[in-house]
Amino acid sequence: MTLTWVGLLILFFMFFSCCLQTSCFLGLNNSVLKTPAVYAFGDSAIDAGNNKFIPNATARFNFMPYGIDFLGGIPTGRTTNGKTVVDFIAESVGLPFTPPMLSLSKAQHKSTRTGVNFGSSSSGIQPMPPKTKKIFVRTNDLGIYWELDQKRSYHDVEKYSRYKTYGLGARKFVVNNISPLGCRPAYIHRVSHNTSCVEDVNRRVATFNDLLPNMLMELETSLKGSTFILCDLYKLFEEVHAQPETYGFTNVVDSCCIDVNGNQTRECAPGRIPCSDRETHAFFDPFHPSQSMHKLWFQRCVKDII
Repeated sequence: MTLTWVGLLILFFMFFSCCLQTSCFLGLNNSVLKTPAVYAFGDSAIDAGNNKFIPNATARFNFMPYGIDFLGGIPTGRTTNGKTVVDFIAESVGLPFTPPMLSLSKAQHKSTRTGVNFGSSSSGIQPMPPKTKKIFVRTNDLGIYWELDQKRSYHDVEKYSRYKTYGLGARKFVVNNISPLGCRPAYIHRVSHNTSCVEDVNRRVATFNDLLPNMLMELETSLKGSTFILCDLYKLFEEVHAQPETYGFTNVVDSCCIDVNGNQTRECAPGRIPCSDRETHAFFDPFHPSQSMHKLWFQRCVKDII
């Protein structure tokens, strides 16, 4: 399976058409959003278990404590303790959770009408550098891949970002920009810095994000009948990091789970009990948001849609 979406650039195809069942209507602030199906494309932030079905995939999360708060403690392959933003969207409009694309049989591919999740952990646009060619799936372009690409195929982040945005195309969808990766626990605890976040990484992300609105406007103009809605994920995570108490968080810099290395730079250690105050942690592991953060993400994104 080849996925070509950068880092946390996540696309939710929301088909706005007539739906006969009232459960297919989402109401927020007296507004109504018709959503008969949700199709999600992205990376580990929304992976619902696709990587479980990819032979030799290095990024798999189908073990406890992942999923500890999901339907009675079922590790499905999600990278958080519970639901993802895609789950909240589907649930809010009365749809079933979008199944991982690779979990479906040929018959189910034809019969499934409420949406499919194509998210795959560590996916990105750019192929891995030659020395890491053996890694099955691609990684996040503006984060890990940027650091692995010592030759810097693109001379600066602006040229690199312009390349990444080229080729975006769909008719009706919502696009999230990239969150401030430098505020992830993995960077905060691994990279030396004098500010609250690793600003060198955040500047790299901000350059990409600055290019995105104009690109979407151009696409909407050139693609007849298309609708592009931008959800500012960077601003949301930035606000939460700056004023966590406003959003109900007490910890935005540490992972809730104990990671493999014990220094907040890797995935959760299998079978280790995570923190008990998961609802007040913004991050479940050093890279991925907690269920509480996913819910906040959903609430902010829906407001932008409406």
